[in-house]
Amino acid sequence: MPVLREYVAALTQPTLGSEVTRYDEVVGPDGVLRAPWKRLAAVASGIGAGDLRRVDEQIVRFLSDDGVTYSRPGERPTAWRLDPVPLVVDAAAWREVEVGLAQRAELLNAVLVDLYGERTLLRDGILPAAAGTMPSRSRVRSP
Repeated sequence: MPVLREYVAALTQPTLGSEVTRYDEVVGPDGVLRAPWKRLAAVASGIGAGDLRRVDEQIVRFLSDDGVTYSRPGERPTAWRLDPVPLVVDAAAWREVEVGLAQRAELLNAVLVDLYGERTLLRDGILPAAAGTMPSRSRVRSP
């Protein structure tokens, strides 16, 4: 059975109770695919679990071959994971995300300009003093 049909079938299973509200990015409360997912569903309707597993294995291999990892402070690097099924975001939802990303980029730029310049964020205690120190060379890895 194709994966998408299995997913939709699983949605009809009982939940924790009527008081629990579940939001699903793929399927609306009426059980119908949300509009942004319809084009992907047309392609994905024939994809089976084996195909999905094969794609996932390829993704893992490509990321491993390229050495793509992430690290949390004090922990060893961990392999980056990507879902073989993309998250579909329609234009209206993306506009909201885009505004937030632009704000965060402007903020980060302003913080970096201050840290490399007047350092008022440090002087006024808005950022902790540790934010103004560079990591030791042994911790900095070149790409």
